[in-house]
Amino acid sequence: LRYRPMAETLIAETKGMYLQTIRLLTAPVAFVLLLAISGLAQKQKTDRETDGLKGLVESVFTERADLKRVSRKLVETKRRSASEYTYDKAGNRLTWKSYDYLTGDLLDSVIYRRIDGEKVSISQDVANPNKITAMPDPEKTPQKPFDPRFDYKFTYKYDNDGNVSEKAMIQSNGDLWLRYVYNYKPGQREKLVYSDDGSLNQKYIYKLDDKGNEIEMIAYDVATDKPNGKETYKYLRFDAKGNWTKRIVFAADDTTGPVLKPREALYRKLTYY
Repeated sequence: LRYRPMAETLIAETKGMYLQTIRLLTAPVAFVLLLAISGLAQKQKTDRETDGLKGLVESVFTERADLKRVSRKLVETKRRSASEYTYDKAGNRLTWKSYDYLTGDLLDSVIYRRIDGEKVSISQDVANPNKITAMPDPEKTPQKPFDPRFDYKFTYKYDNDGNVSEKAMIQSNGDLWLRYVYNYKPGQREKLVYSDDGSLNQKYIYKLDDKGNEIEMIAYDVATDKPNGKETYKYLRFDAKGNWTKRIVFAADDTTGPVLKPREALYRKLTYY
């Protein structure tokens, strides 16, 4: 037998026990850290989830039809295009199109992508006389140079449940355009919109059903903090994934007073991956 000094044996055994102990201690710590990191990654909801969609939705095309009473019956006018969204498999928004409320003609067409690791939007040229184009403020001189690669950049903050709690819309010259703040309560979402000077210019409160669908929206006059518009939503059809495909909008505003009247029917066609 090979001679092994007692001191060397004790050192070797002690070293082995030490390494084993380290492995036993670090394994659960690493596992916990991995779970924590995974949890954080899962907490941030995708664009698709933030838009209230269920399943691997690829596109959502919405049409609207006005509702009018004829001989005491509610009649729908001819449908016209309202909006269209597309998403990638991961749930990131790829495109958005909006259509003229009166004519259904294309009004805006936007592409979303990543530039220098940040989410940006790029507006495509649309020939529509009703399109409103934002113009630079002449009082802000000198004008900062704009990045020609995109129109707006977006930054986000999230709450502990993964909901978007704040979204900043930044012009391509680095100036803030709008800042959105979202506050959540059970069955309720508050949306506040701030201008670049920090002043509140829009306020909305949405009520949600137990499936997360909006069932009521109240718009507020920010000067008085009093309601100045209200809509409620009635859902008539859902697809197999649980996404609504038809809903009726009832509205009340300054012209109708507190009375909610059926205004329009919205139809959605969804495609999935």
